[in-house]
Amino acid sequence: MTCCEKLRVIPTNINLASLKRVNMSGCSRLRTFPDFSSNMELLDVHNTMIEDVPSTIAEGWLRSCELNIGSTRLKRLTHVPEYVRRLDLSNSDIKKIPDCVIGLSELQILSIKNCRKLVLVQGLPPSLLFLHADDCVSLKSVCFSYCKPNVALDDWKCAKSEDELMRKFTFYNCYSLEEEARRVIIQGWENMSVGLPGKEVPSEFTHKAKGNSITISICDWTFSASSRFKACLLFSPPAKWFPHTINIVCRLRSKGVLINEILFYPNKRPWYNSTKIPSQLLTDHLFIFDENLFGFGGGRGLEVDSDIQFEFICKYQNSKIIECGVQILGEEGESSSSSSEWKEQSDGAVEASKDENLVKTSKHTGWRRGLKKLVLMKKKNKNKTE
Repeated sequence: MTCCEKLRVIPTNINLASLKRVNMSGCSRLRTFPDFSSNMELLDVHNTMIEDVPSTIAEGWLRSCELNIGSTRLKRLTHVPEYVRRLDLSNSDIKKIPDCVIGLSELQILSIKNCRKLVLVQGLPPSLLFLHADDCVSLKSVCFSYCKPNVALDDWKCAKSEDELMRKFTFYNCYSLEEEARRVIIQGWENMSVGLPGKEVPSEFTHKAKGNSITISICDWTFSASSRFKACLLFSPPAKWFPHTINIVCRLRSKGVLINEILFYPNKRPWYNSTKIPSQLLTDHLFIFDENLFGFGGGRGLEVDSDIQFEFICKYQNSKIIECGVQILGEEGESSSSSSEWKEQSDGAVEASKDENLVKTSKHTGWRRGLKKLVLMKKKNKNKTE
């Protein structure tokens, strides 16, 4: 029922208990919120005249659902179904994240793209995995105080890889961000990637180099299987470049030997609507992510005793990595540079390596420590039963 421009009201006495998915986007005169069924899985009413979700309807939805309600008519939101997992408020006139969103314990994906009056992002629920805040030209302040990850062991049981648990927050083309907001975004949390406008690699990354490669020489430092690193890449995008198309290969070497290879998608979206135009990067941007140094189980990486070379390759035509930075993280995510002596050397730009067959690892080979413990527990229990 998309783009039915003469549709104004949906009858309330329709019994459609089995109806699960409804798309009424673009019904530009629709004013009343449709009340079809408490078993809805998806309701798309973006670009309509609906201004809020009635409390009776929000309280009646009894299952996990996806709600797309963004439009310029939406200036506030007072009620949202408790079990909503995916919420799209893009193109709305909201000025901050609605209070009713903060308490959504199952919300995993929030899109607030092109909310041009939005000035504050705050109170994000701990369950949130994906935040798309692109093109929010008035956005100044960001606070993650309630957004600290609370992933439990039960969540790891369902995860097939670390990629499923990695948070991805994007702030593409948000040029009004204040310095403190940029600091909060860049600092982030462990197992999190972010994208935002930038002109240089931040000072937090003490190991920096021009181009797409950096080698860090190590003195008196012992790595463990759980050692992690945080990387920052400064990109100069080509014309008409859409970030959802990018992927980055990160190769780690020691003494010329490939010890880990990671395939990273800065803007991989589990919830991508092909009818929506993705954001186009207008200027240079920063991509920041963290990963395990040596992949699942550690392997040869524990034998590193001289240096580690980080090489970053952007697999997109005419894209350019201007600068890169690396920070080695400790057991709890803090920088290790303060407790060890480092001597770094800039490699500058290097060509994409051709030794693809040295080590073939799956994308995002680093798994969370809790997931590793779970696997070890399962193996131990299996051996006991045998």
